[in-house]
Amino acid sequence: MFSNALPGAAKQSRLQSYYNIAEGNYLIGDRSGAARGIEQCLRLDPEHAPSLALQSKLLLEQSEIEAALASAEAAIASAPEELEYQVLRALILGNLDRREDAMAQIDTVLAKAQPGSEHARTAQHLKGLLKMAEEKWDDAADAFQKTYGPQPEASDTGRQLATEAYLEKARTAPDIEGALAAIDQAIELYRGQTGRENLEALSRLEIKRAQLLAQAGETQQATTVLQQIVGEDPDNLEATVTLASLYANREEWLALEDLIEPISKNPALADIALYLKGRVALARDRVGTARARFEEALELNANRPTALQHALEFYRSICFERLKRRDEAIKSLKRAVDGGYVPETPDEAVHLGRLLLRQKDLDPLLPTLEKALLRGNTSAEGWALLGRAHIKKGRNELALSALNQSLDLEPEQAGILALRGSLLRKIGDLQGALVDYERAHQLEPSSPVLSYEQGLVLLQLGRIGEAEPFLRVAARKLTTHVTLDLLHASCAYTLGKYEEAAQSLQQYLHPQLEGDALKQFKANQSDTAAYLHTLLSGKKGIQISELATTSKSATLYNDYARGKASRKQVLDWAGRAETPEQARTQICAASYWLAQLERARAHSENLKELLHIAIETGSPENPEFQFARWQLKHD
Repeated sequence: MFSNALPGAAKQSRLQSYYNIAEGNYLIGDRSGAARGIEQCLRLDPEHAPSLALQSKLLLEQSEIEAALASAEAAIASAPEELEYQVLRALILGNLDRREDAMAQIDTVLAKAQPGSEHARTAQHLKGLLKMAEEKWDDAADAFQKTYGPQPEASDTGRQLATEAYLEKARTAPDIEGALAAIDQAIELYRGQTGRENLEALSRLEIKRAQLLAQAGETQQATTVLQQIVGEDPDNLEATVTLASLYANREEWLALEDLIEPISKNPALADIALYLKGRVALARDRVGTARARFEEALELNANRPTALQHALEFYRSICFERLKRRDEAIKSLKRAVDGGYVPETPDEAVHLGRLLLRQKDLDPLLPTLEKALLRGNTSAEGWALLGRAHIKKGRNELALSALNQSLDLEPEQAGILALRGSLLRKIGDLQGALVDYERAHQLEPSSPVLSYEQGLVLLQLGRIGEAEPFLRVAARKLTTHVTLDLLHASCAYTLGKYEEAAQSLQQYLHPQLEGDALKQFKANQSDTAAYLHTLLSGKKGIQISELATTSKSATLYNDYARGKASRKQVLDWAGRAETPEQARTQICAASYWLAQLERARAHSENLKELLHIAIETGSPENPEFQFARWQLKHD
């Protein structure tokens, strides 16, 4: 109450004295002293605008943002003509994420402030920061440039801030094209500018642009840009190292060697020089020397993991792989990938893919291979390896997509066409599979495996007559795959090619096997062989060896042929199995081969009944299902 009794001049003098103390304490970092001074000021005059504004700043620093806003607004109410307080209010609103209100306040200040004044510059600067927070990079850059006006020193500051906005725009761009466009905007800020700092900034931006061009696959353009920078400024180590990295990725080893010497002269770049020397040695197949260089560089980086360290681990894994030390290769590769290394060239991606397929657990490495390929470090082999990896994981759609990419890059790949054909057959696209097998077979007409694949898909399509020649070739050439002999014998018999059927059955009964493998085969001969043996033994002019073993199914089938067993007995026995699916498969087969006995006797009704049973109990994957459908259509 005594303060109110003070004369006006004395009160104002004391208020100013307290405020000066509070402001001084604030400026030297004594926040407690500043708070006490402000409190004394506001006791003397609760509406003292400078004290309210200083209190607002203090509260903002203490993260009491709502209270800071209240103080700032009280200061504005006391001194509405003071633009400093309005700028302060805009800053606080920005901290509260009330960006629209903050921007409205800034526009009010800019409308009232003299262009180029301190308040106008502060408001423009704050506007630029808010636009950056909203990721409106062009607006932010424009605001920063307007902040500092045309004066040379101020203009440099505005240019630097605008550059930061464009660099952030490049960093957050959805693609490399967008990033390049943003870098180009930043470069335009420096066109025609002089001064060492401006020229250095322009050089850094040009290097950044070259790096982006390299990522986009425009390595020649990137190389040209960097060569120009290094030619004009040989001491520019950033450009020199970047150019050396490009030469390594482009396998331009002679050009790379010319750059290693200046890099080696800088002790701080010793690890980079060793890495580059290792790359040159590896390219010349001096694997031991290369590994020594990489490991020496790793020693230098042992206590400070860097992106270079992960690249060194990656290339050490290549050395180990070349030396057939695959366990160590995998360990180095995993350390590289765990550190975030992503292959930078198609050859690197292929190396990763090959080692990936040797792992039981693909998941730790698979995303890195995908990332490398999607970045543009792509090759037909790289995509094919990714497709194989997805197949191992049972991810058929992803596998198909990867194989498509591989074949788009290199269509004449018989092995990948066959692999895609197998995948298409697996997912039920038989016609698509056939197209791939046909094209693969045209590329490698002597391949018995492709003969088998093409014959199998034709069989599954019900095109028995077309399937048989391919299955015959496969059966004759793939002599260790005895089931092919039986499949061809069945197909040939259905077509009435009894001699060819007998030849394949004979090969099945006397396979090129030895020891335990032969004993196991004889103990597990297919019932289909017994059915075919009975049928072919009754054909004139055909001689065939006796069966080594006779199963219950074979005995019942022979009894049916002699009229000593009924259809029901044969089918009931065939239906005995561990699973319903297996039972249906066995009934389908028995029904079809019973039908062949009826066909030989010209019992058309019994023939049709049994063929229908085969179709009803079987599925398209069963050969007898397809044989039955074909016979109903053609007999």
